[in-house]
Amino acid sequence: MEAVGFASSLLTLVEVSGKIVLACYKYHQDIKSAKEDITRIRSEATSIRSVAERLLEMTSRMTGATLPTLRALCDSDGLLDSFLKDLKDLSLSIEPPSEKMKKLVFILKWPLTKSETEKSLVAMGRIKATLQLALAADTAFVNVFVLNK
Repeated sequence: MEAVGFASSLLTLVEVSGKIVLACYKYHQDIKSAKEDITRIRSEATSIRSVAERLLEMTSRMTGATLPTLRALCDSDGLLDSFLKDLKDLSLSIEPPSEKMKKLVFILKWPLTKSETEKSLVAMGRIKATLQLALAADTAFVNVFVLNK
């Protein structure tokens, strides 16, 4: 093998090896941040569930009275419908596929980009804040209702 061909092969080997190292480093970083993203999304979903459960508990105890804020959220095409759509879209995007090969790829890579994760977290934060405000407003309404009886 002549010297130029040998050097060219070595340069290609160095270049390809560097690309592999870079890809491995990036993949490691992606997985590390995905764990953080997954934790943040799981935490927001848990918070939303907790607030929604408290609202359900309140509605089950208020058999005779209506809760005006919650009722407004539940109007057709209201905020609750919008929230449900956002959460269903997120659920579908992170749900593992049924095909074996796609499932393997899914396990190896978090399906949301960083910007999609941030967008989802902002939407989830908005949902949680609105539900918490509804809970607080309706709690105040119930307190006034009980005091006036």
